[in-house]
Amino acid sequence: LFLFFFLLILVRRSSRTSQSCSSHNINLLQIEEVYDGDIVCFQREDYMSMKQLEQPTVSHYFRDLYHRVEVFFRDVSNLSDDGFTMILSQRMRYYQFVREVAEQIEADPNKVQLFKPHTFHRNAHGHAVRHDYDGNLRDLLSSQLRNSYGIALYYKKLSISLREYENKEQYRVVFVNSQLVEEKELQVLVDKGGSVSDLLKQASLSINMTGSKVLRMMEVC
Repeated sequence: LFLFFFLLILVRRSSRTSQSCSSHNINLLQIEEVYDGDIVCFQREDYMSMKQLEQPTVSHYFRDLYHRVEVFFRDVSNLSDDGFTMILSQRMRYYQFVREVAEQIEADPNKVQLFKPHTFHRNAHGHAVRHDYDGNLRDLLSSQLRNSYGIALYYKKLSISLREYENKEQYRVVFVNSQLVEEKELQVLVDKGGSVSDLLKQASLSINMTGSKVLRMMEVC
């Protein structure tokens, strides 16, 4: 049986490489080294020049398929959260996969902070990923790709952009009322190099005060 194709791309399953047949009228039996298990794919030739497509050719598609990985995400601020799973390409740059995560949790990509996986424990996170991280997803997951217990990343929703957040320090503050009764624990963000008055100003925004509404601070060692 002789078959003729406008475009024929042969994908070798064993070597994960592809070989394009440039001739439009080629006898399938004339292709060298065709073995059982090989995959023969058709593609419209005009699609190969469409730059707006993420995977314009069969080669691009199977290369992307080979690099896909299942990643489990959990909210670092809510450890009881069930989390969610996404299929992502290990070749994705930071801005690409953080955009996918932000879409999943319905957040602004600029207001999402990701955390590197812990080297030895799946249920713990490592250091935060900076907004100017220049690696891809494979670089971020390198320590977990060799493990058998799965791949997990943590995320955190922010009220401000990650770039702005990285220029601030977070302080744990406990508000005590005039009767010396502990009322509320706060996590206060202050610009790095800020003063005590800056901290008190930010804390006052989260406290319902009566009386003079003047705060003072005492450091507890």
